[in-house]
Amino acid sequence: MYPALFIGPFTISTWRLVVLLAVISTWVLLLRRAGRLGYDTRDIFYWVASGLVVGFVGGQLFNVLIPYFSGPGTQSREVLTSGMTVVGSIVLCIAYSFLYLKYFLKLPVWPVMDAVAFTLPLPLFFGRIGCVLNGCCFGRVSPDWARSGLLSLFTIRKDSYAPNTFAHEQLANVPGSTMLWNFPMMEAVNALLILILAEVLYRNRERWRIGSGAVFCITVSAYAFSRFFLEFFRDELLLSWAPLNPWQFGIFVLFLVFLALSVRRFRASDVRRPPAG
Repeated sequence: MYPALFIGPFTISTWRLVVLLAVISTWVLLLRRAGRLGYDTRDIFYWVASGLVVGFVGGQLFNVLIPYFSGPGTQSREVLTSGMTVVGSIVLCIAYSFLYLKYFLKLPVWPVMDAVAFTLPLPLFFGRIGCVLNGCCFGRVSPDWARSGLLSLFTIRKDSYAPNTFAHEQLANVPGSTMLWNFPMMEAVNALLILILAEVLYRNRERWRIGSGAVFCITVSAYAFSRFFLEFFRDELLLSWAPLNPWQFGIFVLFLVFLALSVRRFRASDVRRPPAG
């Protein structure tokens, strides 16, 4: 693990460096696509820039709210508020985008959301690579049968985590030779597959007669569905009232909502190119 880079007197967080790369690459690709589709790139830039602030607020808001829905139990509030940033950011950014596009930019919401569907899995891919380097999340102990062959690519030794990482601190009593599921690497590969799915659907939406909005809704529901099951590989305490961790609870609700929207939008009759903004 490489949680930080040391350049002379400066210490640079590798996670923040990777996240910065994710933001820049996503913005460049998004603005290029917006320009090709005829949208005002300045309007799109302001939308995405303000969305960054909304995403940060959403992540922190979920950190505060989730413990109040978890019910009484042995888990501490600090444990339950240690994450949920990604889920909270996704939920609030989607809601904000719908409102901003419809009422401020006055653009057709679903065609625009289809065009930007790739912006969900792309930064998640980079972000999870940052998690691998940062050692901020980790998986359960892997079984013996997963420690050889192709599955071994998704396992990691406990002593691979640097001493100053969150994973190393939380696994202080675990022997260094113990093999764990490399949860963030599994998430990164999952995000890459969702990215491919989003682009294949978007580029073939007219030929396959996919209704506007279906590409975005399928992308979100596919991510939520796969993330729900990947969470079983994560080493995390469960909610006191359900056999799920806080991440799975939020993801499950997100999946149900966008699964219903996917079915509805896929059958929509407005199969056409998005009009110029």
